[in-house]
Order: sequence, then C-alpha cells, then structure tokens
Amino acid sequence: MGDGARRAQMENRFGLGQPVDTYGEPCPHVRAATQVKEAVETLFKGKVIKGQNLRVELPNSYVEKMNEQKGVVQVGLINPITGHVHSFYKAFRSVKNPEVNIPTKIMDNFEPGQEVILKTKPLPLSKFIEQLRDEASKMVRLNKDGRVMINLGGNAFQKKIEDLKYDYTNNATGLGGSAFIAFQVNDFSGKAWKFTLYDNGMDKSRLVVEYGNRPRPIVGMSYNAKRDAVSVEYYDKGGNRTITLLFREPPDEIDLDTRRIPEEMRLRWETAVNSNPQDKVEMGKIGAEVGAKIAEKEYNVKVHLSRKIHGPDAEIVINNEPSVFEAKSTADESELSYNLRDAEKQVHSRNKPGIIVSLYIDTDTGFFEYEHKYVPGPSIRLNRYEGEES
Repeated sequence: MGDGARRAQMENRFGLGQPVDTYGEPCPHVRAATQVKEAVETLFKGKVIKGQNLRVELPNSYVEKMNEQKGVVQVGLINPITGHVHSFYKAFRSVKNPEVNIPTKIMDNFEPGQEVILKTKPLPLSKFIEQLRDEASKMVRLNKDGRVMINLGGNAFQKKIEDLKYDYTNNATGLGGSAFIAFQVNDFSGKAWKFTLYDNGMDKSRLVVEYGNRPRPIVGMSYNAKRDAVSVEYYDKGGNRTITLLFREPPDEIDLDTRRIPEEMRLRWETAVNSNPQDKVEMGKIGAEVGAKIAEKEYNVKVHLSRKIHGPDAEIVINNEPSVFEAKSTADESELSYNLRDAEKQVHSRNKPGIIVSLYIDTDTGFFEYEHKYVPGPSIRLNRYEGEES
C-alpha cells in the first residue's frame, strides 16, 4: 500500500472532513450517552513546525472551540503513514496563535514539515485515574461507588477530589507540564500533609509531598499497622530521608509493643538532642528509663535505676548473682551497634555480669529501636588469646 492510499485510509478511519468536532452537533462516530451538550473528540490535520522546539499549530477556527474545552485534555499525535499514536496530556490556553508543543520525549518521532493528525478529547478525573500506570495505579483508584481511594503504603483513605488540574511548567517532578491531583492527609494532631500526583500521559507518574515548604519527590512508602504510622521516604540533595505520619495518639507510658515513648518524654528527648551542645545527661536518663523497661521484659529482672551520675545505670540481680545494667541512647540510628559494644566494655570494666541495652529514639515521632545483650561475668569470660576460661 502506497503512502497516499495509507493516508487516505487513515483520514477515513479518523473521520477527517466529517463533523467529528461536534460540541453538541450530531456525529456519525460518537453515540451520546446523554442529551447534555458536551465537548467530545476533535480531529484535524496539521503540519509539524520547527521553532524553539517542534510544535503543531492549531487552526484559527479552533480558538473558539478551545475556549469551550475547559480543563485538561488528552492529546494524540497520529502519524498518518504508520498509524502510530503518541498520547500525552495538555491544557489549552486562549492565545492568538494556538499551538501544541511536541513533548521532548517524542520529538524524535517527527520532522519539520511532516503532516500529522492531531486528536484531542476532554480528560475527566475518572479517566485520568483509570489510565494511571505502575505504582500510581495501586495508590490512587476509584472504588465501585466512583469515590477516590488513596493508598499510602497500605493505609487507605477515601478522599474528596474535586477536579483534575494542569501544571504547565512543573519542575519538581522532572516531567515538565503534567496533569495532577492534589490531596491532604491529616495526622492524629490535625497536621495536614499535602501530596500531589503528577502524570503527563507518557512517563511514570511522580508523587511529591510538601515538607519544609518544598515539594519532595517520594521514593517509597510503607505502613506499619501496629504503630498506625506511614513512613514516607523522599529524595533530598543529601540523600533519601524519611518522614513519618502518625495516626495514633502517643501512649501514656513507654509502649514496648509499638516501641514508642509518651509525648512528655519525647519532648524532653527533643530538647536534649537539640541543645547546643547536646544534653548527654538528660539523653542518658531517658535512655535508661526506656532501657530498664526493655531489660525487665527481655530478661525477667527488676531494674531500679540509680540516681548517681557516675557508675552503672542500675545494680541488679541475675540468677542470684550481683550484676549491673547499662543503657546507651542516641538520636542517630547508625550508632546502635557501636553503642552496644561501648556498653559491653563498661560492664567488663565493672567485673560483674550485666545486661546492656542500646537505644535509638526518633526525635520527631518518639518511636524507638533497640539492641540488647547479656554480658557474662569475669569468671566465665573466655581469654581471647588462649581460648580458655579466665
């Protein structure tokens, strides 16, 4: 089949020269679902023009119809020779010489002077959601009642989203102009976290969260049902960082199940950590309080904390033998294992068996992680050089 015959076949298929840009007029290719006047699919032929980038000019007759076509539209650039369709999203603005810029991603598929068929149709919110791909299709969906459901790492919310919007020059996502939906999720304190999902109809969708007065591209999310908290990992210049959205109020006391401290203790911890220099004494007191609860649970012992600044955090009894308890605390999770080894050295220096606990406490949320260990006394500690008991 020659190019001319193929082009004629394409024009017949897409209805060029027929009243397809109906805007309420009868159309042989579209059956109206209702009698309501609405904008439907529009087709016309144009040529690729080279300027600062490749573009397709819209006919002057399209200006009035463009003004009626409010909101976001789905654009298809069709090669009449091959029939291949390149689809993306746009929102038209009322200008004297309207045009459609060809996105950089598909620019190599067209040449200046090449004839193209340009197809546009309104993009309602429901269609936008249906066309989401990859992880975005799992995160935003419509339920059977047509309501928008948002899934943040496994925690689902029903959100009221009024309409679909368009960002012409968004740079937070690296997508350029994109259609987007924005929604807010409130944590237990009532703080509103703003999320925005961008999609240009071609690339992978991008989700960002507003944090520190800046949009932060999200790398991943996970939901901890036990803690009722969503961890949001986002990209920052210094590397990936995490914020946590809490949906359960803080406990009234140290909670070993959810590994969270009460708010009063978290505020003490935050003040100590942010002091300049850090208040190591206060951090040590808080770490000892939490560590004592951990030791009692893990080793079935009673821990009565010492009020002395120097010496072990507590004198305890293990298997009827005088022992010690040592706790180390940090606001840097990478120091957990180092602090555990440091506590073990302290126990060795006291020539008694002991229980050691190393704690990391999150300054913002009050969640904690820990490592613990029983350290034998000197009578059964192995000589590291001879492999014999000392």
